Amino acid sequence: MMSRFPTGLQSAALLLALASLCIASAVDAHIGAGAGDTDLLPHPGDASAVLLEAPWGLVVSSAEGGYDWVCHEVLSNGVAELPEFEISRDGVMFGVAGLLTGTAVPNESLYRSTDDGCSWEAVSGTTGELVQDAGFDPEDGSIALAVTANPVDPDDAIRNSILRSVDGGASFAEVQGYDGRVFREVRFGPGGVAYALAVDQEPLAAVLLRSEDGGLTWAEKAIPDETLETPAFGVIAAIDPGDANEVWLTFDGNAEDGALRTADGGDSFEALDLPASLVLDVTLLPDGGGWLVGDARQLWSSADRVVWTLHETAPQVWGGAWVDGGLRLAVNTLAHDEALVRTEEGAQFETLLTTLDLQGPLECPAGTTVADVCEPLWDNLYRVLTLMRPQPSGGDDDDSASPVEPGACDGCGANTLGGAGAGWTWALLLLGLSCARSRRRVGGGQRPASGKRAVRP
Repeated sequence: MMSRFPTGLQSAALLLALASLCIASAVDAHIGAGAGDTDLLPHPGDASAVLLEAPWGLVVSSAEGGYDWVCHEVLSNGVAELPEFEISRDGVMFGVAGLLTGTAVPNESLYRSTDDGCSWEAVSGTTGELVQDAGFDPEDGSIALAVTANPVDPDDAIRNSILRSVDGGASFAEVQGYDGRVFREVRFGPGGVAYALAVDQEPLAAVLLRSEDGGLTWAEKAIPDETLETPAFGVIAAIDPGDANEVWLTFDGNAEDGALRTADGGDSFEALDLPASLVLDVTLLPDGGGWLVGDARQLWSSADRVVWTLHETAPQVWGGAWVDGGLRLAVNTLAHDEALVRTEEGAQFETLLTTLDLQGPLECPAGTTVADVCEPLWDNLYRVLTLMRPQPSGGDDDDSASPVEPGACDGCGANTLGGAGAGWTWALLLLGLSCARSRRRVGGGQRPASGKRAVRP
């Protein structure tokens, strides 16, 4: 009788097949879209803090030096979209579900936590609005912005908005609405300057909007059509942390489809000459240098953003952020045990976190969202992570190939799907769902530094 679950070889083949599908997805998701990707959330106000977004949830560092887990299910079932997170300098967190159905509260897509990620509630003022992106002013945690991407309705005019909060994201009000426009991103730069990237539908064109007063008023900056192949799939790749006028944009993640720079806040643009054809992430440094991740998750650096050096000994990475005099990099966990590394010059890489360093769900009081939702899911998750762990170089006879320490995952072998085959099934499902992640963040792009540690004391 044929097994209900794939054999090891069959599973490996399926994983490879699904991974090949993810290659295309990596073009159009922020810091990739494969099952091994992680998205680093930097916290310049607390350089010791670590927050990572992964296809299986949010990883947060604890004051004791460990790493805890917040599951995506605190916001949604995650089937069509993987939630994304942001944090303010005051420790308030946003969760952007990317959906209006299958969410914790029907018809709500933006959620907020004020207790280090334990409890999540829908914000006020966005009911029925598909929030595409949201973020806090890194210098004033009471100010927050959100943009919407309500789907196109052929029988009705599409309308989307820029929304603003003055109470730390508890409630939002529209500051500007637009007919026929879909928003892609909103980002704060230094000094209260903010940018929003949008796509007009008729005719199809990318538009950059700039605010100099924390999002109260906005000026439109036209993006030259002749430089773009796919204006619908763009991101704000980076904003110079020392100069709010310097903004880099990428479209479809492909330099040939459009990689643009403005040095005057969007009044003019020039094409970027980058070493990678596929741009996954850009980090601009205050001293005029920069780091770039692209192509086969390779890492480049530049002292002047003109001449780039490839770091051939770097692990496969998705992107990073400059924190406390070094570059933290989110690692491809399908290729490496490491999930987070740090480097100063690109020659040596210090491991800060491996996937199996996760201790368990974030410790939260009974009755909170994490305690009720995440704790029952932990055993199955840990089993998936161990099965997806890269095999050590020693081969099948190497004792180090056993990824689970005794007692580390009590009961994971007895999950509802059953046995080792079930672990492969979970891994396949996870990879498939990662590939299904839709084009919310296209190409890559560094998140602005916007927060302080959001973990329990």
